[in-house]
Amino acid sequence: MSTRVPLHGALALLAWLVPTAGLAQQIPLAQVLPELLGNTIRLEPSHLPDQPTHIAHFQPGGDQLRVPSQVNEAVLTLLSNYPVGTPGGGFTYVFDPAVGSLTRSSSSFGPSFAERALTTGRGKASVGFGFQHANYDTFEGLSLKQRDIVFYVQHTECCSRGIAEQSIPDQSRLTPPFEGDLIEAGLRLQLVSDTSTVVATYGFTDRFDIGLTVPFVRVKLDADVHARIIRLATALEPEVHIFEGANPDEQTFSLGGTAAGLGDIVLRAKYRMPVPKVGVAAAVETRLPTGDETNLLGTGGVQAKFMGIVSLDRARVSPHLNVGYTFASRGALPNVQLHDEVMATAGVDAAVTPRMTMSFDVLSRTLLGTGRMRMGEKTFEYALSGAGAGGGGGGGGGGARPPTPVATQTVTVNELEFVDGNLNLYLGAAGLRFNPWRTLLVSANLLFPFTTSGLRDRVTPSIGIDYLF
Repeated sequence: MSTRVPLHGALALLAWLVPTAGLAQQIPLAQVLPELLGNTIRLEPSHLPDQPTHIAHFQPGGDQLRVPSQVNEAVLTLLSNYPVGTPGGGFTYVFDPAVGSLTRSSSSFGPSFAERALTTGRGKASVGFGFQHANYDTFEGLSLKQRDIVFYVQHTECCSRGIAEQSIPDQSRLTPPFEGDLIEAGLRLQLVSDTSTVVATYGFTDRFDIGLTVPFVRVKLDADVHARIIRLATALEPEVHIFEGANPDEQTFSLGGTAAGLGDIVLRAKYRMPVPKVGVAAAVETRLPTGDETNLLGTGGVQAKFMGIVSLDRARVSPHLNVGYTFASRGALPNVQLHDEVMATAGVDAAVTPRMTMSFDVLSRTLLGTGRMRMGEKTFEYALSGAGAGGGGGGGGGGARPPTPVATQTVTVNELEFVDGNLNLYLGAAGLRFNPWRTLLVSANLLFPFTTSGLRDRVTPSIGIDYLF
């Protein structure tokens, strides 16, 4: 029975996670935001009297793409590194020479989002399954559902003043004046990840065990931007820039998809030191780039975590502390950099009854050099096109009239900007573990952030089942 239940569960999880044709997307999920903000917003070609056709393009490029690309990089990095609880490690054994056999080394079943110094026990093996659902609500304190994240897209710098050289960019958004208009793009993002994990642990000795975690990840990303024309330069000629359809001033553009498959496999080894009274252990984890990073299923790089563990393991109430450092290689995606991380987790687990354990942990993560996204002021310069100035030209020469701008003006808006430094994340994890039968263990946990930093899900539930034999 102990082998059939895990096998059937694994087959059910794999069948649920296999992508179907209806879930395929035209572009990789990692490219949804750059494509949506960089190539999707289009306006209707203008057909003004005495003007060549002017196809208005509002496509960020160069420095204009910096903020959207940094937001995209931050989302990819935080999504692929979001903490996932493990269902294993609840039953731990040690050889007792007084009775000549293995005995339980703790009355507590331990936490799900932290490690304790105890090991599984010589010859003991466990297999577990976990499931975690995250529906992300905010990014840097801004709502992903209410269009709090706004980008300002400039017109393509296409032309110069004068007839003969009008189609040659002059690196100025003042000539012709129509280049001074903006598009305000309010982003709404639905980002959901479901992670199912298969966990196996084996004790080689009383003090040394190894573990394997195989995640299967399903990510759904649906994004849209509500675009609004801000006619700074063409206020007197609103027909220069219009959207197709019933509303010439505003339009919504959408892009998204779903992907599912193998995530990044984690290999782990833990050794418990021969220290009396207090449990002390060292652990190392290696995260392999087996997940498809282009579809947000993995990091695209190798990560190695070295961790020290201290815990008190013999009382009903057992505090524990984990401190570690993660070395990260460069990710495989262009313009996306994985960063080293310093982590610390402190908490306590308590055996409420012989069959039930409750735990609470505080997780601290510092992503080195990742930086932050914060609201800042951005100023745009423009020249108002006068009445009859012909600001709608720009497709070429012909009979185009040279623009006649008036006084140069500026407008200041609030937009996310990148700030160098470290990203500090603090989360809480509350868990319950119940032993209904023999060495079967059922776990339920809630993960929640203490700050608004980074990518945030208000409450992330996870469940798990583990059997030791």
